[in-house]
Amino acid sequence: MTKDYSPDRLDIKAFTQAGTPLQGQDALAKYERLAQEAQGPEPDLTVNSVHWQVQGELRAGAVETQEQAAEPWLHLTVQAALPMLCQRCLTPVEVPLEVDRWFRFVADEATAEAQDDDAEEDLLAMSREFDLHALIEDELLMSLPVVASHEECPVAVVMESSSEDFDAAEEEKNPIRLPRCQTLRPTSPVTKLAWDIIESFARISLCLSNGLIAFLPTLFQTRSRSWLFSKTKSPLHAAVCTARTTRSPCPVSQSSRQPAKFTCATTSALTAFTVVAKC
Repeated sequence: MTKDYSPDRLDIKAFTQAGTPLQGQDALAKYERLAQEAQGPEPDLTVNSVHWQVQGELRAGAVETQEQAAEPWLHLTVQAALPMLCQRCLTPVEVPLEVDRWFRFVADEATAEAQDDDAEEDLLAMSREFDLHALIEDELLMSLPVVASHEECPVAVVMESSSEDFDAAEEEKNPIRLPRCQTLRPTSPVTKLAWDIIESFARISLCLSNGLIAFLPTLFQTRSRSWLFSKTKSPLHAAVCTARTTRSPCPVSQSSRQPAKFTCATTSALTAFTVVAKC
């Protein structure tokens, strides 16, 4: 590391006028916020895995004055490797981090804020005790990937969230197949009770729907169907009525003096309750 300038208290004006490069190597433990992002089984943060270099120069400003004929610029490059966990195979992975940025320094924070919207480069306030390590850490944190992963995982990645044996056991236990989310049962007593209540209502609704399906065809076989469909002018209803009238009458209505529509409806209701009872 060059001893003429300290990266913790860097005089920006003098450094850019000298044009001398400054470089160094640091351990991840030196950057506390970045070290908190490290993952894996006991990651080694003492290795000098952060390599950085900075170069200063003076450039002519857009509007030159007698007080400031040139503007100080800083070129920062950083290469680092951060231990993390691959989100596909959940094994350790070294995530490479790279920074290559230019910064322009202005007189103060107010000037930087005023020119920030129109400037394409990053603006920083001039300082005689500029913390270069803080700038390096900020840039490395912004270069972190959203999801850490291998380019090619060293182990095979299991893409299924359930096993065939578990699904087969659930099918034998529950003849009525419910949605796949039943495998994600809660463990809390309160949420388990709510889950059981919802599942019971689902089973009852399914049984009632099966009973209704068995009840409706018999209901349409009553002798009152002609009166029911004659009140409508729908071609579909007329076709259904014509098809139903060609079938044999309800056997219950022939042996009873009660109207056929009541006896067939009673038989259909018993059939529906029988289906529900079987469920």
